[in-house]
Amino acid sequence: MNALDRLPMRARSPLPPYVRGWFCVADSDEVKQGEMKAVSFFGDQFVVYRTPDGVARVANAFCPHLGAHVASHDGKIEEGDIVCPFHKWRFAGDTGLCKSVPYSDAPAGKVGLKVYPTKELLGLILMYFDPSDRPADELPTYDTDEFVMSEWTKSADKSWVIYAHAQEFVENIFDPAHLTQLHPTTIMPVYEKLEERDYGYYIRLGFSEGEQFPVESVEFNFAGLSYSYQITKGTGFQVVTIGTFTAIDEERTLQRVRLYVKKSAHEAFDEIVGQQFSERFIFEVEQDLNVLNYKKHLPAPKLCVGDGPIYQYRRYAQKFYPLAV
Repeated sequence: MNALDRLPMRARSPLPPYVRGWFCVADSDEVKQGEMKAVSFFGDQFVVYRTPDGVARVANAFCPHLGAHVASHDGKIEEGDIVCPFHKWRFAGDTGLCKSVPYSDAPAGKVGLKVYPTKELLGLILMYFDPSDRPADELPTYDTDEFVMSEWTKSADKSWVIYAHAQEFVENIFDPAHLTQLHPTTIMPVYEKLEERDYGYYIRLGFSEGEQFPVESVEFNFAGLSYSYQITKGTGFQVVTIGTFTAIDEERTLQRVRLYVKKSAHEAFDEIVGQQFSERFIFEVEQDLNVLNYKKHLPAPKLCVGDGPIYQYRRYAQKFYPLAV
């Protein structure tokens, strides 16, 4: 088969490249006290770090003085402050405001790095981003007490750079026909519940029969278009899948999936469950991406009976678009 040429996103999709949400910029265990992690998202660059109280923070990476990247050369976190490598301006880690300039008085007024609203949950460090600058406290996050990290074993942690909008990938959950046509070994689920909630969307799927393991139910909690918490419950096991979608730029999105198995009294069984679910999940994601990385987004698709609540999902997704869209 000849290799496909991928059209640029502007020719394939009218969807806004950047949407509002709480986006994963790092996993909790990737950011240590006294270190800065440089990341690139939303066509920009940021630093992720912890202040002395252990709180995770995210700031714009470029010094307002002359534009140096604060994590380049010998830029560092020192006593809770970000120290720019270029002229050693110091910025408070919690507010981003300039505290001192070694060769002059600190500039008058509120000169500093932009520090973004940040939350840490489900083992993720989430940064609030909105192209329209709406307040972060108007958009709730999803969290749950059922996921206590010490009670679960991580079986997989896989990332992909995808050439598709996050909305396209999540739409797959509302498209049951593709489950049996693209993934021919998958059993058609029954939508037992679909419900919009303050943080996003809740879905419960039921299955009349199991495949490798007897699955009783699958529940999805989508926080906007940025991350999801999926729990699969079966006879003698539970599997949690945490997925995140963060736009790198207008062409690419970082998709990352972590899969955990609830610890039982039988470690060998847990390992088998984790391996089987991980291999199957990753295989099906890559099947999806073989299509999604090339498809066009059609605003008015020609749907038929059996295609699922796609329009219902698309109306929901629009709540996270920039105000001008």
